[in-house]
Amino acid sequence: MAIASLLAACTGDNAGPPKPVVSVAVTPLTAPLPVGTTLQLTATPKDGQGNALSGRTITWSSSDSAVATVSQSGVASGVTLGAATLTAKVDGVAGATILGDGSVVLVLDVLRLIEFGQSREERLRAS
Repeated sequence: MAIASLLAACTGDNAGPPKPVVSVAVTPLTAPLPVGTTLQLTATPKDGQGNALSGRTITWSSSDSAVATVSQSGVASGVTLGAATLTAKVDGVAGATILGDGSVVLVLDVLRLIEFGQSREERLRAS
């Protein structure tokens, strides 16, 4: 026993009890998931300072398994059209991602919108 304590003191292995999980970050936060495709999700449990915690068990679930399923290794599968929330839970703390069928994508070109607004404003001043 004394040897184990001495070894722990020498190696700096005085971690104490495990830090509690305060949040679970799931990536990606949102993503298209076309029917018949898969997507690897990642869940990272974090402590109160935002540091990643390792060695924790992650449990995955789907809000609607008719739309999307998720394996316990975090692989999401698109089943049918719709949207589902996939949740990773660690020590009672949950994080989630929203996956859809990918049929609607909105891409905003911010610079083009600014140019459009400026040119519209110039036209209004000229008239």
